[in-house]
Amino acid sequence: MERFSCWVTSQGWLFLLDPLSLRTVLWDPITLRKVKLPPMELDLAKQCKCILSAQPTDPNCFGVIIDRTNSIFWYCHSRENKWVKYKCPISKINLESIVLMKSNIYHYDFCNENLVIFGFGSSLDVTTLPVKRCKFPAGLYMRQHYLLESRGDLFLVFFWFLRCTLRTIAHICVWKMDLSKQAWFPVESLDDRVFFVSGMSGFAASRSARELGVKSNCIYFVNSDDKYLHIFDMEEGTIATHNPCPNPNLNVSWCEPFFMMPISR
Repeated sequence: MERFSCWVTSQGWLFLLDPLSLRTVLWDPITLRKVKLPPMELDLAKQCKCILSAQPTDPNCFGVIIDRTNSIFWYCHSRENKWVKYKCPISKINLESIVLMKSNIYHYDFCNENLVIFGFGSSLDVTTLPVKRCKFPAGLYMRQHYLLESRGDLFLVFFWFLRCTLRTIAHICVWKMDLSKQAWFPVESLDDRVFFVSGMSGFAASRSARELGVKSNCIYFVNSDDKYLHIFDMEEGTIATHNPCPNPNLNVSWCEPFFMMPISR
């Protein structure tokens, strides 16, 4: 596995690509189970994202590899034996703003205030919906946002920063999309859910707090330049910081941190 390129999925599996043979496989690092996939036509750029519609063991599962560098979607259904290439009409894909929901890919274009929906078939069907932009907090301009799906709904998680730095978080908020009104609405509580966000990798996922045994109504996130786990409490409006590996000799990794999601049994 050493030479394989690796991308994490929200289902707990890793998408692996051998850059020499172009073989692809989905691998469960907990059980070590593998699901073989067709080989790619060519090697992938590092700036990619792998999205699965279900667990790889589901016969209806399909996967989409999003190549941001070349604006390409690679689609593969579990019943097929090849990857299908679609040229994306969007010139700039934000990995933080793209998710799979109800068999379609949703991409939120923050600058142009629209939601682009991609459907996969013999061709790539594209629908663009204009949406009302979220209201900005007064006096805050620097931000990062992450789009994620949770129980059949779309959510945006916003991190707002002080001045021109991405180190000092001034405000965190969550918005939910109402597709019937084509508008974002603020969310005060996640109820039993927790959200996980991994820095600049574009990874965001939702899970049941009860099933995981963690505190509910929280956003768990990691940054690219420290080794800490940060937890934002939606009710209290506070951020707690934990050091899961307190070894003082452990340096901050140059690799982008990400969450490894538990697999549903």
